[in-house]
Amino acid sequence: MENQRDFCTECRRETNYTLKKIKINQTIREKEYTFEITAAFCNECGGEMG
Repeated sequence: MENQRDFCTECRRETNYTLKKIKINQTIREKEYTFEITAAFCNECGGEMG
């Protein structure tokens, strides 16, 4: 796998990141749904990258 780098808004620099699957809950029209999405997390600070 190639080196994954992007700008982290928490660290304020370009860092490596790891992709992880997370579950989020959303309420749509008064009904709650759970979604599993893939998000990028900074390897330096652990913050979620936008």
